[in-house]
Amino acid sequence: MLKELRVGTILKPHGLKGEMKVFPTTEEPRRFTQLKELILRRESKGLRDTSFSESRKIKSVRFQGEFLLLQLEGIDSVEMAEKYRNVSLMIPREQALPLGDNEFFLGDYIGMEVYIEGKELLGEVKEVIETGANLVFSVEGKEKEYLIPHIPPVVYEIKENRIAIHLMEGLLEL
Repeated sequence: MLKELRVGTILKPHGLKGEMKVFPTTEEPRRFTQLKELILRRESKGLRDTSFSESRKIKSVRFQGEFLLLQLEGIDSVEMAEKYRNVSLMIPREQALPLGDNEFFLGDYIGMEVYIEGKELLGEVKEVIETGANLVFSVEGKEKEYLIPHIPPVVYEIKENRIAIHLMEGLLEL
């Protein structure tokens, strides 16, 4: 289980004074106005990479369509902001919005075991791929990697660190 959750990704600098354009990855982008501090992390090796991580206080947040314009303390030039291109914005798990029944944070799927018809172990989720409206689990099996779509005809139960799937024809050949 991840201790920090991604709420956005810095896309590029905006203007000359260190403001940055952010793509929010939270369902409630307006929550940025209540946050005081963010953890900045470069995710070159996935969600668990900790090679670059720092905390910065939020100076200001503005909205521009589906994007945010974010100003962080200590970043006051376009040159400084450029260094944070493609950096993820994280918050401690304790600050996350509450989940509903049968809802999971993307990072929580990593490490879950996948079972065919709830009985035969297929493998473990190594990565979660977002494909627009759907998710795809990259499952490392005994023989190879499998791509399992998170859709109702395939995934029928998730609980206690286990994902149960129906084995549809051709699914394991993907």
